[in-house]
Amino acid sequence: AAGLLAARLGLTTGDTKVSATFAERILDELGTIESDLLPLAAGNLADALHYGATEEVLDSLRKMSLVSPDPNPTTPSSPRATRLPMARTASNLPGSPTREATYTSWLKNLLTGNPGHPPSSFDDRLSRARRSAELFRLDPDRAWRDWRLLLDEGLNQGPEGPATWETIPSNPHSQIQDYGESLTAELLLALAHGLLGLAPDAPLGRLRIAPRIPSHLVSFEVTGVQIGDGEVSVAYQRERKQINFTLKPERVGIPPLIIFEPLIRGTVQKVLVDGNTAELNLKRVSTQTVVPIQLPLDSTRTMTIVTG
Repeated sequence: AAGLLAARLGLTTGDTKVSATFAERILDELGTIESDLLPLAAGNLADALHYGATEEVLDSLRKMSLVSPDPNPTTPSSPRATRLPMARTASNLPGSPTREATYTSWLKNLLTGNPGHPPSSFDDRLSRARRSAELFRLDPDRAWRDWRLLLDEGLNQGPEGPATWETIPSNPHSQIQDYGESLTAELLLALAHGLLGLAPDAPLGRLRIAPRIPSHLVSFEVTGVQIGDGEVSVAYQRERKQINFTLKPERVGIPPLIIFEPLIRGTVQKVLVDGNTAELNLKRVSTQTVVPIQLPLDSTRTMTIVTG
């Protein structure tokens, strides 16, 4: 889990020091680390160290990332390596005719901003949070409703009072965290990678943003999205059939390449980038349209989308 966190830090900030340390540890201790997250961590470390490791190290990490985790995990009887609270691999339901995807494989897709159908959980709230992440890609209105309901439940009266979503153990250090689950983490994952579709790749200087905005929202803004040594803000405004997105570099760094892919309800009649008409290869997805735009964020950029 710590290796995956280090890799995600490297992909977001571009700082490879911690990633390099954990990559060395994983390769040195190969065969002794028991974690379903190991292949995912190895793949992310390879991406984070794209320019920060030798070809031999990168090749070893990529080979490790191809190893499939146990499709039928069982809860361990003894403590194992600490694991991310939100990264639990769900067991298959008894008697199920088809094998359910592991949480690790689902998390891999979620972290790229493309969540698929999630594995189930014995906790209904966790299943609902995971499902909302997937629904942002399919039905943003329903996803927002489900996500906000879970958020409001904790804000109003959570397990430990207002603004809590978990039961806090009396002695956290005595808990076995490898198979722990966290509703707070699931809600944050759904927001960052479901609603916003974020996928940072600081080593290559690019950031994917694929917002899926619910139809009832007329304005929405996110600030402090980090990529490399800079930060980005994303603002959304809608007035009738016209949608405006504004991307702004909040903190100056090396201008990243923005892979911007908003999901728009209905058909798209016209797209303007910085006031100029843009000819794009629009992608139709059921009743929605993906508008793919790539541009360097060297200054404030505006995108206007006119729907039919």
